[in-house]
Amino acid sequence: MNTKIISLIITGLIAALLLPACGSNSEEAMNLQERSHAAESLDSRIVQAENAFGLQLHRQLTELGDGGNVILSPYSISTALAMTWNGSAGATASEMADVLGWNGMDVEQINEGNKQLAKLLSGSADGIELQTANSLWYREGIAMKKSFLEMSQNVYRAKVTELDLSGDDALDRINNWVREQTQHKIDSIIDNPIDPSTVAILVNAVYFNGTWKLKFSEDATKEEDFTLEDGSVEKVPMMKQNGQFPYLEGDTWQAVRLPYGDGRLDMLVVLPKPESSLDELQTELWADPSPWQQAFPKALVELGLPRFKVKNTMLLNDALEQLGMKKAFDREAADFSGMADVRPLFIGAVKHKTYIDVNEEGTEAAAVTSVEMVGTSAPATSATMVVNRPFFFAIEDAQTHAWLFLGSVTNPLEE
Repeated sequence: MNTKIISLIITGLIAALLLPACGSNSEEAMNLQERSHAAESLDSRIVQAENAFGLQLHRQLTELGDGGNVILSPYSISTALAMTWNGSAGATASEMADVLGWNGMDVEQINEGNKQLAKLLSGSADGIELQTANSLWYREGIAMKKSFLEMSQNVYRAKVTELDLSGDDALDRINNWVREQTQHKIDSIIDNPIDPSTVAILVNAVYFNGTWKLKFSEDATKEEDFTLEDGSVEKVPMMKQNGQFPYLEGDTWQAVRLPYGDGRLDMLVVLPKPESSLDELQTELWADPSPWQQAFPKALVELGLPRFKVKNTMLLNDALEQLGMKKAFDREAADFSGMADVRPLFIGAVKHKTYIDVNEEGTEAAAVTSVEMVGTSAPATSATMVVNRPFFFAIEDAQTHAWLFLGSVTNPLEE
């Protein structure tokens, strides 16, 4: 397949679909009328900021990449960073808010907006399954700020766990949580033993499974040519159907929306015309996405869509730093004093994994984002020691452990 065209399809899908609630969802979704009423009170700046951030990050990842697939979940990344941002302060908080698009909004507006969006988009409905969850795993013995823990639980409905991150089971527990929340579509977010300097790991997981409102017939799927960006041609399984869909056409592109289930979610597919290219389309999209965010009129569309399944793993540090989030990654400059009184405390890694499977029945997608907070090396134990009575001492060679001097002190003032 043309990997760049697939990347744009996936970006449209993730931006349109992966906007569920911030915690594990067990409640039923609102019906279309209830959602329409609730949407009127939602602060639209939250959604606008998230979409804009997603496109900016998509651009950075595309420009930094090797021309392959670019798959991301703006919601997952924004949510993981939003929890982290609540523990930041000063210039670090300002930079993060600027990159995430929250200028002009205060902490209460941002958190309340995210909470309302969670309520608006929570639960599952006919033909649509949405699951999303947040978790915070912090090193045993670290005094995390009470206000930060309460925010994580009350606003983002995070599972908060104090854990021996140096223990053998810590990696398994976090990855098992990821596996469970994504229906085993993403097996892990931490692939190596946890660094002993890690203070906390914040994780967002999203799972989506939607059945097309108008399914493709498997009998209609045929192997057809797909022209890659370099002009070469490959055979791909092309799904086919004719139907009425929201459709819009520009001078250099075509766009269609394919609804899922009861129609509250859809896939947006944008295709450059033969005389144009994905590079030209992306340049337009990054500059002004509004043509693809408006309502489309319905048209009878003869549609062909490739069947595809893609997995992607990315480290987002460089892309986020290039967008302006610099201090958060800087060991000396980072200020996360709202999270814990640990210095230094900074973001060591923002990892992102995605999965998508588009077929005749519908679409299954999952995303996980982790933010690893790094500080000082983990202490073996937590203890208090006041040398206020007679004591023994030794001056030793650290490598051989040979005691060069030793003695007992019963009175420090005695010469």
